[in-house]
Amino acid sequence: MVSIRSGHYSVQHAKIFIPALTIQQFYKEIIQIHHELKGTVVLTNRDDSLFLKITFHSLGQLQVEGTIQENPSEDNILRFVFQLNQSYLLRVIEGLKKVVE
Repeated sequence: MVSIRSGHYSVQHAKIFIPALTIQQFYKEIIQIHHELKGTVVLTNRDDSLFLKITFHSLGQLQVEGTIQENPSEDNILRFVFQLNQSYLLRVIEGLKKVVE
């Protein structure tokens, strides 16, 4: 299940299916941008109910943007954009490592 909060808006416990191979590929790509300190990774699923893009900018800033749609048959989409410093990327990598292994 996926939960995302953006300001006063949120999606709680959305049942989003992401194939294991997609998560593994995203994990490999996110490790690569972390080592290179540049680049962009994208995570989507088959029904496009989740779109997540992480871009590594200069000076160690990450921009995270995306959309989540709890129920693809309804036109109710949460769009979000925020910035983080690169230290948060390690937490994402550690979390993905637990899922992939």
